[in-house]
Amino acid sequence: MLELSKLEKEYFEVEFQGERLSISSPTLKEMRQIERTKTTDDMLSSAAIVLNKNRQGKTFPIEQIEGSMDYMTVKALLLKYLDWVYDVKNDPN
Repeated sequence: MLELSKLEKEYFEVEFQGERLSISSPTLKEMRQIERTKTTDDMLSSAAIVLNKNRQGKTFPIEQIEGSMDYMTVKALLLKYLDWVYDVKNDPN
């Protein structure tokens, strides 16, 4: 029997504002929102979703993210996170 609570979680490591964060994978609802990112406001919302899924329990309001990350940095964060999610999803081990 598959015990879902015993599956080993993997984390995406990122450094934001001098803090190393371990980011968990998104829920399906969050994944849909991240994948639908089209506008700058969508990008900020998606970056907040990603950064706030950290294991350390830190919270980052959109205003803080907007004030400290430029467009290319937010874009890189989202693309690398999605790459990581897809790699984890496609790796059977």
